Amino acid sequence: AFDKANGFYKAAVEIPIKVLWDEPVEIQGTAADLKIALDVQPAGGWATYASGAGSPELTFVYTVQPGDMAVDLDVLLAKPQIAFTAETYVSDPALNLAANEFELGALANAAAVVIDTLAPEAFTLSPFLTPTVDTTPDLAWGSSAGASGFRLGLSTTTACTDLVVEYLPELATAQTLSPLADANYYVCLESFDEAGNVTAA
Repeated sequence: AFDKANGFYKAAVEIPIKVLWDEPVEIQGTAADLKIALDVQPAGGWATYASGAGSPELTFVYTVQPGDMAVDLDVLLAKPQIAFTAETYVSDPALNLAANEFELGALANAAAVVIDTLAPEAFTLSPFLTPTVDTTPDLAWGSSAGASGFRLGLSTTTACTDLVVEYLPELATAQTLSPLADANYYVCLESFDEAGNVTAA
């Protein structure tokens, strides 16, 4: 089972996966070599053992890598998904081998975990041809494929580190700005997807 809620997850997120046996189990050999094979595109993924030896429940952790994608994260179809070797395996206290195969859907049926590491497509902000003195200017920008919304703000610096005005995220591609005091402002605009990947204009 996942120790994460249903949702979208991006690169560098750690996703704990718990595996339960019907009795306490031990790890024989090198614990770091014990992994669960996951159905992740394009090159597969692994959840590595983290904790739980001596109990009926072991925790493995899958760290999302850049480029990983999965519409509904699950174990790999090919069995066994936990590969044992002569040196490294899971056993009961009497050294009997523990089960190391899962049915397809073992994880996907437990939760809807979507792996998405691709940022929304690039888009452009329609520029002002000359600085404007309009205190409520209209802004417009192009669509960004893969985006679930846009975040818009205004800053007095080009780095956009200190927003003086911030608008609620939405999917619209235009905004009439609220009345502004006299100053130089920089538009800070980015698209984002449900996993939190962002693309700046």
